[in-house]
Amino acid sequence: MMPNTDHQEEKNLLVKLQCLLADEYDLLLSFDSQFADQQADALELIAGQKIQLLETLQPYSEQTKNLIQQAGGTAPQSTQAIIHLHEQCERQNYTNGELLASYQERIEWSLRTLSIINGTPSELESVYNRQGGTGLHHSSGINQYS
Repeated sequence: MMPNTDHQEEKNLLVKLQCLLADEYDLLLSFDSQFADQQADALELIAGQKIQLLETLQPYSEQTKNLIQQAGGTAPQSTQAIIHLHEQCERQNYTNGELLASYQERIEWSLRTLSIINGTPSELESVYNRQGGTGLHHSSGINQYS
């Protein structure tokens, strides 16, 4: 009777893992659409939900790795859908990360540009002087040339 119990526990584990991964994928897609709509509050909420979900997912992920190791290092047929869903999550997570990195670069560029226009760069920056040379532009807004 024990093998049947082990099989049922494995099946329950895989079902739970698949549900959690589906939830993660839905969150990742939601993040993508909210990002496009620039909904900051919704993005913050989604980020919090994702952190909670990943904390819940971690033990199931470890148990699944153990199952695969017990199966001789190859994933049982019953885990193929989970593996596919996990790959989808990884791709969407990468896409979301690229969106965030691009957005962050644009914000940093915009802030640097605004600080130069205002004459108060927040950090030491090199800018061209009237003679075409470079000078150091300090946060005080005063150019110092050699």
